[in-house]
Amino acid sequence: MMYRPDPVRDKERTDDMVDYNELRRKFPPKDPGKTKRAAAIRAIAREYERKRAELGLKSPPTMKKGVVFYAVVVIGLLMLGALVLSATGRGGRKWNSRADIQARKSVDALATALGRYRYHVGAYPTTEEGLEALASTTIRRKGWNGPYIKKVVPDPWGNAYQYVCNGETENPTLYSKGPDGLAGTSDDVLPPPDLFDAPFRDTTWTQGWVPYTLRGYVVAPDEETRKQIEREVQEYLHPDVPVEGETTLADGWTKADGACWRRSVELPKDAEGSFVALRLAAAPDEVEVSVGGERVELRDAGAWGVEADISGRVAFGGKTEVSVSFAGAAAARAAGVARTAKLVVEDDEDRMVFGSLRFSFPEVSEALARVRVEYETPLGKVENELEMRGPILWTPERPFLYKYKICGKDYFYAIRRYAFDGGFSLNGRPRRLRVAAWDPAFGLAAAEFPAESASRWLRALKEMGADAVRLPGSLRGRGVLELCDRQGLVVCDGRFDCGAAEVAGRGESAALDFCALPNDAFSRWRSAWDASEPTVRVFPHWNRDAKEGDKVVVGCYTSGDEAELFVNGESCGRRKKGDGGAVSWEVPYDSGEVKAIAYREGHVIGEDVRKTAYKAVAVRLEPECEALADGETGFVRIWLEDEYGTALPTAVDTVSLVLDGPGEFVAAGNGAGDIGEAAGAKASCSLSAGRAVAAVRRGHGSGVALKLTASAKGLRSAEAVLPRFTR
Repeated sequence: MMYRPDPVRDKERTDDMVDYNELRRKFPPKDPGKTKRAAAIRAIAREYERKRAELGLKSPPTMKKGVVFYAVVVIGLLMLGALVLSATGRGGRKWNSRADIQARKSVDALATALGRYRYHVGAYPTTEEGLEALASTTIRRKGWNGPYIKKVVPDPWGNAYQYVCNGETENPTLYSKGPDGLAGTSDDVLPPPDLFDAPFRDTTWTQGWVPYTLRGYVVAPDEETRKQIEREVQEYLHPDVPVEGETTLADGWTKADGACWRRSVELPKDAEGSFVALRLAAAPDEVEVSVGGERVELRDAGAWGVEADISGRVAFGGKTEVSVSFAGAAAARAAGVARTAKLVVEDDEDRMVFGSLRFSFPEVSEALARVRVEYETPLGKVENELEMRGPILWTPERPFLYKYKICGKDYFYAIRRYAFDGGFSLNGRPRRLRVAAWDPAFGLAAAEFPAESASRWLRALKEMGADAVRLPGSLRGRGVLELCDRQGLVVCDGRFDCGAAEVAGRGESAALDFCALPNDAFSRWRSAWDASEPTVRVFPHWNRDAKEGDKVVVGCYTSGDEAELFVNGESCGRRKKGDGGAVSWEVPYDSGEVKAIAYREGHVIGEDVRKTAYKAVAVRLEPECEALADGETGFVRIWLEDEYGTALPTAVDTVSLVLDGPGEFVAAGNGAGDIGEAAGAKASCSLSAGRAVAAVRRGHGSGVALKLTASAKGLRSAEAVLPRFTR
């Protein structure tokens, strides 16, 4: 008889059936280890029978069952029991295996991390957020000071740690399922309950920590912890100036009228009688310093900058108002110059006069170098002469600097010899320099000019293949000259012509735009100057009015000797490089992809691809550094991309920026030299040629990561996280 399905009958039959798997889940055995031990005994018995069969033994040998027989049986059973227990690892619950110890440590660490999370935020992560909230670098709650763990990993048996939030007042549920992988059994691993409250009792880990952006934080219930946090906040807001030493006054400046900046300084009572000065990297005709409303006479230290002696005008043990006004070229970069201000407290007699240090080299060779060090003190002039055998001579390829200590401070110098006899020679060898002319009088560099900004520009010139730089007179300060030495760049003047490349300037010939981002000309100079590094750069000359089928020119700069162009996968020919350092093709205009493959002596050295960009859907951020140290300035690149991740090269949208964390925006601008608005934690700027750059500066004291959020109208926003760098 054929069976015909009946939905009603089949449903009734299914309802009457007993689901034993479900019953086992609801009612697990009280001693799950007993079942496993029995299974292990059966497995050993099966193995015993298999071995007997392999040996051809049909039945065990017979013997008379006397006292000896039963004694042997008892001993055998004891030995079998020991074997079973060692095989199953279940001789009672003991915390002695490596996995058990690791699980215990991991659970305890998670409990402590959860307590610290609650200490800062005021509540545990929700059940939905889970333990991943401890490892996240994204700031979601006020007071966050993480990440609290590096990452979430399974327990030693490959299972996830169990976590349930039970509200704000009760400890959460946290445990490992243990070796059997079942929840609620006797081998589960739980942390001691008091670990969740450990951060509220132990305050040693808060040393050097400042609450998240000082905008409110969770105060621990005990009075000692509250006072500790308040002390650290006050130290952050009012940093102590050492009795002797140097302090960079990067924080605390407020803008007054025009290009005038003000802040207060507080000197300790113990510093009374010391020499106190304010030093800036500026020229005397560009800056004016006032203390308590009275103008202070400046001392010109040449390439070192200017110095204002404020010893008799400051209040020791109290606050003193200092203002710095800028004029001329410095007015455009007033914010950056103000952040170079240093407050110096030195012994009134045992100190070096600012700007008096001179290094000279009466003799320089690969075998011997004599170095003369001269400087002035309030008690007179000091001269020392050093003799070095086999010195390391400075070259652009090996920019080695020596260190010399004066009055407890390190100064650096390079051993080298220049000569201008019908040309340029370095250390006795003729050399034709590859000079890049650099004048950051506009754009992002003009708005902010700390050491990080200057180093960024100089690194870009070095990557282009330059080994020398031509600076305007206003930038030939001691700080910039030392940065050039560190980067391996010779500083040139007008005594000889090296055919300088225009690097920072308005026009299509600029190799770098005003944000120090490379243009097409960057690859042209690099391919001509540095053939050792493979360079391939496609630069399509698209006409915005071009239609499909119109003829357009596509070029390629390369350090190779020839290149081949592909348009949407179809080859347009392989051509030799011309005198101008470029290869070009005339091809029909079409959307899609162009790719150039470069060759040198028949071997591929690299390729470059350009794709058609479609409608923008999102903002993209790319930090130029992985982390920022306290007081350090970092740069973040900004552009728009389509749904395929292709950057839009012609976008001019305005991007709004928000910074979350202990820091501030220094400047934001684009490659055309347009500077946007930047104040505190907010900034905005427009794109030029599809890109822009934001400069952010990290504050002091807090371990919180900086989070930068960028948004544009109608587009998906982007986030970038800059953790704190600790040396």
